Amino acid sequence: MESLIAHVSLIYLHLVKMTIRWEKHLNKNWEKENLIWVFWHNRLFLFILFYLKFLKGKKFVALISPSRDGELIARIGRKMGISSIRGSSKHFSLSAAKEIRRYLQAGYHLIIIPDGPRGPRYQLKEGVLWISEFSRIPILPLHFSISRYKVIPSWDRFIFPLPFAKEKIIAPFTLLAEKKNNWEETKREIEKLLGRDIENQG
Repeated sequence: MESLIAHVSLIYLHLVKMTIRWEKHLNKNWEKENLIWVFWHNRLFLFILFYLKFLKGKKFVALISPSRDGELIARIGRKMGISSIRGSSKHFSLSAAKEIRRYLQAGYHLIIIPDGPRGPRYQLKEGVLWISEFSRIPILPLHFSISRYKVIPSWDRFIFPLPFAKEKIIAPFTLLAEKKNNWEETKREIEKLLGRDIENQG
């Protein structure tokens, strides 16, 4: 069932992608170096639209939870050419940490959904900061909004994009998580950059 849902979802997003009007304000560092890309769980389909339009062919790996929800995301990622590491932004094993390091050293961009897999919504888990600190790779917070969408009544208020919309992505800054005693300030800054509910943001 997950394979069928992933296939249908990706077909739909490919079709929607062709109708989207884009407004981009994106930090150019990603063209020079690999980064840790973060966005909220409910913006997943908005990221996929952006990836399909502008990022195909780039080397990406995603940290994805071992849950059923994560399995669906992993299947969609594989169909797009995105590798996956099974873990979460809160709990990951030593083997997952070694795998993350291996991919980052090979020049991959790392995708992390920092309030997944089950929330709380819009609360960044510290795993992303730990990964940035040990790898010395900066974090790129991605703020997505879209003008035409439906909100699915799930824990994250998942955003389902509609055709012929205007999608905006704002990602002007990268941040490096350094000393742990500064993590709370870095966490608040990333959460602010990622934005909150999408209403009136399109």
